[in-house]
Amino acid sequence: MVLSQEFRNISEAVSGNISFLGMVILGLVNSADIVSKIGVHDVPPIPAGMPPFINDVTTVGGTYPFPVSAQTTTLVSTSADDIEGGIGVRSVRVEGLDNDYKIVVQEVSTNGTNDVELPVDLLRVNDVRAEAVGSAEFNLGNVTVSHGVNVLSTMPPFSGRDSNSVYTIPNDFSSAFVLVCGIQATPLKKAKEGQVSFNLFVRMPGIAWRTLRPMVASVEGTSSPTPYAAIPAVLKPTTDIKWNSVSGMDEIGILAYYSLLLMK
Repeated sequence: MVLSQEFRNISEAVSGNISFLGMVILGLVNSADIVSKIGVHDVPPIPAGMPPFINDVTTVGGTYPFPVSAQTTTLVSTSADDIEGGIGVRSVRVEGLDNDYKIVVQEVSTNGTNDVELPVDLLRVNDVRAEAVGSAEFNLGNVTVSHGVNVLSTMPPFSGRDSNSVYTIPNDFSSAFVLVCGIQATPLKKAKEGQVSFNLFVRMPGIAWRTLRPMVASVEGTSSPTPYAAIPAVLKPTTDIKWNSVSGMDEIGILAYYSLLLMK
């Protein structure tokens, strides 16, 4: 029995035919929230003889830099049109965590290709979204949120939200349930055959990463089906979560996602 079926039974005595998860989605449950994270990464050409690539599934790829303390956090775009009064994104909402793993939400005006310093230092960046926009109705540049040279979150052009499969459970909640997760790998230029291995990793502060769910995406020709699975797993506050991928294939687009039910 998957987690959503268990919660569906709760609603029968509370809200007629609306499931518990449905009530949370509608904002009818003050003690719970649902978070969905989607990570996207395009793997560039790999020179012959090089070992398989290992990437955390973020726009930047490579190894995600989990900070050990809150630091000065800046936001910048690669487009001069992403500026207050411009045709691109004019303000961006950043949800992060402070040193106590408590939620901090900040909305700042963009300044094109010039850095904008967020008022409150952040330990984690959990979510970045476009808010006010001009006539283009999207962010026109690649918007990054960083600690100096370390990029914590990236909002690709014309996306309106970040593309990182990284999240840290806030201390504002007592527990989190992983409801569902999924992966996909697709050739970018020409048909390919192969596999990409994925691991959904979790860890508490000071403890090693451990695999919560391994999955494999098989690439056949020009596309691949999207494998997904329900995971009735319970995680504690301050737990870091990320998708990681390993493959010898290059010039492919990889995608990984999960949804969390957060409970106070």
